[in-house]
Amino acid sequence: IGLEAGDQQVTLDPPARPTFEVKAERETNGGPDELSVEFELEWDEGESGAGGGGRLSIE
Repeated sequence: IGLEAGDQQVTLDPPARPTFEVKAERETNGGPDELSVEFELEWDEGESGAGGGGRLSIE
């Protein structure tokens, strides 16, 4: 997975079957409530997707 923002970039190599989480949240900090949906791929450091195929592009 390659991520870029301006002149910054990072490349990650997740395993073939990482943990996928979806979270819906409402944050109340004294002002207007903030709603969010988070999508996460999680894996233990050191696991890699070496040998896997495919491409993911997020723009």
